[in-house]
Amino acid sequence: MELLRQKNIATYIAFPLVDADGDPVVGATGLDSEIDAWTDGAAPDGFADCTNEATQIGATGMYYLSLTNTEMNNDYIIIQIKSNEAKTQVILIRTQVGDPLNAAVTDDGTAINVASGRVEADVLLIEGADPTDTIRDAVVDDATRIDASALNTLSGHDPGEAIMGATDLGTGSGFTAIPWNAAWDAEVQSEVHDEVLLNNLDHLMKTPVSDKTKLGDTGGNEVPDDTVLSLMICKGSDSDTFNATTDSLEAIRDKEADIETDTQDLQTQIGAAGAGLSAIPPATIEGAVDLVEAIKVILAFCAGKSNGGGTATINFRNQADDLNRITMTVDADGNRSAVAINVT
Repeated sequence: MELLRQKNIATYIAFPLVDADGDPVVGATGLDSEIDAWTDGAAPDGFADCTNEATQIGATGMYYLSLTNTEMNNDYIIIQIKSNEAKTQVILIRTQVGDPLNAAVTDDGTAINVASGRVEADVLLIEGADPTDTIRDAVVDDATRIDASALNTLSGHDPGEAIMGATDLGTGSGFTAIPWNAAWDAEVQSEVHDEVLLNNLDHLMKTPVSDKTKLGDTGGNEVPDDTVLSLMICKGSDSDTFNATTDSLEAIRDKEADIETDTQDLQTQIGAAGAGLSAIPPATIEGAVDLVEAIKVILAFCAGKSNGGGTATINFRNQADDLNRITMTVDADGNRSAVAINVT
């Protein structure tokens, strides 16, 4: 069985299930509906279960199957319906775009002719399908209307006259009647210029702004708040915060140049390998002890040698072990009664 159906449109197909003798099988059991579909240029790739299952129509031995639009969205479709009692029913469906019922006739049943890939049609009047001239006569009279005879002249549209060929437009002569002139050019330019002025676009290149320190609504409203340009030049939504003197690209460049100069001066003062840092006076930590001296004391106490343990005097040595960095006087419990430091 072979059917023609519309592509990508859900449909129902009806078919009989018969036994080996050709008799209808009523109430077939074990129904199994499978589908294989492919497009032009491809090959079948195997059957899979249909979305729906075949259903008997009453008790007649006739069955139907509902196919989804997804299953119908192919060029070729094979359906096979199996059961326990009947022979396998195979159905080939060929799809096409558009309703197959409207494939070869117009809405009034007239045949459609196609020649050289083009649909042929009879044109009676340019006014359209108005056989009684009712619409035509209401608009123009017989003396001024354009009828079918005009289609055979250059004033009509007859491909046989080569209107679009070398005789007319090919040489440019067909354009001589187009009513374009200098006045039209001036009008177009004027309209474009008006729009440019209306949107302040002239201020981008030609016309100076009214106040370069206030571009928003308190100035000349050159850059309305929250526009793309406003958000590009200002960190907030108020265009008036932009000041060309301090915020322009040139001003930012000058600031960067100053920073670069100061950085270079600092590098010169520091010198190679940080030699210049030796001239920086260390900060005082407590009393007369500065940062460097405090670190020396901490280093001796935490990582220096010591002597005098178990006596009343304990010494903590410097890293070179050539002087007592800390000298403590302690009692039997280790409580300090006096501490002397040497930070030389």
